[in-house]
Amino acid sequence: RGFGLSLFTSLPAGSIWWATYAGCKDQMNAVQNTAFDSIPALGRQGIIQVSSAFSAALAASLLTQPLDTIKTRLQVKGGASKVSSKSAMVVSVFKELTASSGLSGMYQGLLPRVTHMG
Repeated sequence: RGFGLSLFTSLPAGSIWWATYAGCKDQMNAVQNTAFDSIPALGRQGIIQVSSAFSAALAASLLTQPLDTIKTRLQVKGGASKVSSKSAMVVSVFKELTASSGLSGMYQGLLPRVTHMG
């Protein structure tokens, strides 16, 4: 039960993180010579890497947090669901969460996730 659900969130999050990180790094490297002239080269690279990593963590978390919330809820529920298929279980948990907490319920635990990914 855990491995498949973990892939359900890890693959999209990792793909978004790496794509965003690479894109941010490329964009910042393109403007580094004009924007960061007073900072030594090693310091510039450090700023670019940290900024890119934070941007990637924020983007990946915002886009995949609903999947992670559903995954966690399914793992906590265990086999207690009356729904037969996995996709129906995901839809059932989504409906349950949005009915009880609205769409903001899908973003419970966002800050720790951004911190973990960053």
